[in-house]
Amino acid sequence: MRIRYASAIARTVLVIVIGAAACCATRPGSLPTAVPTGEWRYALTINGTPAGSSRYSNAIVGPHYRSIVEITMTLGDAVNTSRSEITETLDHVPVRLETSTTVVKNGAKHVSATTATFAGRTVTLTTDGKTSTYTLSRDFILEGNYIVAKLIEGRFRPGLAIETAIYDPGYELDMPIPVRVAVVGEARMRIGATEKRLIHITESIENVKNIDIYLDEHGVMEKTVIQMMNMTLELIRE
Repeated sequence: MRIRYASAIARTVLVIVIGAAACCATRPGSLPTAVPTGEWRYALTINGTPAGSSRYSNAIVGPHYRSIVEITMTLGDAVNTSRSEITETLDHVPVRLETSTTVVKNGAKHVSATTATFAGRTVTLTTDGKTSTYTLSRDFILEGNYIVAKLIEGRFRPGLAIETAIYDPGYELDMPIPVRVAVVGEARMRIGATEKRLIHITESIENVKNIDIYLDEHGVMEKTVIQMMNMTLELIRE
């Protein structure tokens, strides 16, 4: 499998994990005074076969939120480790985004790193030592805590929809990506040997339309299902 193909899948999953995992410590129906913080781990499968793992953490550091997600996944003979660290203000203004991708294939190692800093709509992007500046045409957020804050504010109400645009240079260097999250309602699903009553949320990111997120009655993410590139990827909380 080509390195670029593996990296594209890992990058998409990385963005989705940040948004989905951020929901996982929130109790629907409550109105916490702050976005949840902590660390959570997930197993990743592709077409039902174990393919890797993910770790997500969210913390308040001074006047900022810092969200870190790391995914390690195996696709064919390539092992891809992708990491993203997002820094935003407590009212979700973008400050800094750091991403890195390491692909090991047939004994060869390829590493790429990108840092973006923000001043309004102006993005200063440094990739593997080369710096460029872009001015985006519209306001945007980072895939950090904005969406979960809006879900909390709306009490995970069925029919609640959040539409925004995120910036991620793994997709586009000079424009934000449309994102839509919607609360579908209650669903019953078997997780392992147990049937559970879950809260169903859908998410679409650019051309990846089929993303289903399932939370239990405490708001803990039990499962995420992603349909992309003729594959079914699942994230299951460990």
